[in-house]
Amino acid sequence: MERYLDLTRYPIHKPDCSCARSLVASCQHDYNTLGMFNLPGFVLTEAVRECIAGIQPLLDAASFVHCRDHNIYFNDGFSELDSDHPALSILHTENRKICADQFTENLITRIYEWRPLIDFIATVLEKPQLHTMDDPLARINVMEYSAGQVLNWHFDRAEFTTT
Repeated sequence: MERYLDLTRYPIHKPDCSCARSLVASCQHDYNTLGMFNLPGFVLTEAVRECIAGIQPLLDAASFVHCRDHNIYFNDGFSELDSDHPALSILHTENRKICADQFTENLITRIYEWRPLIDFIATVLEKPQLHTMDDPLARINVMEYSAGQVLNWHFDRAEFTTT
């Protein structure tokens, strides 16, 4: 994974080293304070290029155009809110998407399934263990946005999301 991820800056594969423990503490602080943590440059530029090169032909040939009007909850039935509440304002989302069942072996899948990354996220979130999703559609989604397309403001329905 050293070829694809900046494991010098982010030594998540060495959980017992002091620099990894410091990284965990920093990420936990950000997560607890901001509701998220970010690892800028974690995936190396060449790895991003490799991912795009492997996925782009599939996006061009077989992507699903996801087009939906929704509120921030993706739920129309909120009886506890007045119908004119700002949270129920209608937003538009549109993008092109491919799902994990459309690609089996590639760099995105290898990173997603890499146990040290899974264990690192579990440690930061203070979970005893995390697992990859078995759902062949939802486990990995790759989205592309053309001019005018947007993933509008929303709340993810999962406990957390890795992007």
